[in-house]
Amino acid sequence: MRWKAVEEIDDALNQTRELLFPFKLGLWIKLTFLTFITGSGLSTAFIQTPLRLNVQTQQNMIYSSFPNLNNLILAATGVIMSLSLLFMLINSIAEFALFKTLLTKKSKLWDYFRQNVGRGLRYMAYRLVVLFLALLASASSILVFSINPLIGVLSLILLAPLFVILAVSDVLIRDFVLLEMLENEQNFIKSIESIYEGFRPQWKELMAYLVVRLVLTIAIAVGVSMAVLFTGLMFAVFGLVLLVLMEFSLIFVLPLIGLTIVATTLIIIIAMPFQAYLYNYKIESYKALKDR
Repeated sequence: MRWKAVEEIDDALNQTRELLFPFKLGLWIKLTFLTFITGSGLSTAFIQTPLRLNVQTQQNMIYSSFPNLNNLILAATGVIMSLSLLFMLINSIAEFALFKTLLTKKSKLWDYFRQNVGRGLRYMAYRLVVLFLALLASASSILVFSINPLIGVLSLILLAPLFVILAVSDVLIRDFVLLEMLENEQNFIKSIESIYEGFRPQWKELMAYLVVRLVLTIAIAVGVSMAVLFTGLMFAVFGLVLLVLMEFSLIFVLPLIGLTIVATTLIIIIAMPFQAYLYNYKIESYKALKDR
């Protein structure tokens, strides 16, 4: 039996090759920006070193230094939440802009952002609902565990199938419903209904797609990680040299900053073709299932 999910692996590769080559600087820059904004590119983590002070001492020092600390905390929380919502909106619009760029093979970044504000808002509303439900489930689990750990474990086991269904539904929404919204100019709910009615008879093909997508995601993650590791090691040598030279003069901090910026940018660029391929695979699989 021939599976569409397997057949589209090569088609997505061909589409990605045709898109990226011959090299077009503007297109590469915009695709790199989009894959980074959508969260498909580089992610970073920060390591924090705790102070060797007891909690009461820390609280006394903080409150003595900032008498209006509560107001500052509220203000900071408000700013952080506002910035988070703004980034979520930009991220949601960027999903549509990335799909549109790959579909048209044109780098009209501003036009695609402007055209998809409404769709981005609807997708963002869905993500906020999912986030609220996830937080609610987490809070409920913590509460149940605090009352009775055994009941907490049993409840998680019983709810595991529901979590799997929700996770699969979320993948299909991000992969296919957004494309349906773009293709047929439909709202979010109507697009979900269209995908459900159109793809439900092909549930075996959908299961195969999910398996192949998972394998591709893992393979891409490994490939990007290897490329990032190689690039990081290459730049780490120069970075160590600059760190040693900084012991003699702080003037070397400027090339160190420049080196860090160049290395980070290069890593993001390296990740872009991999992510562009994965998005093209989603598009080709969507088209194949629609043309059943």
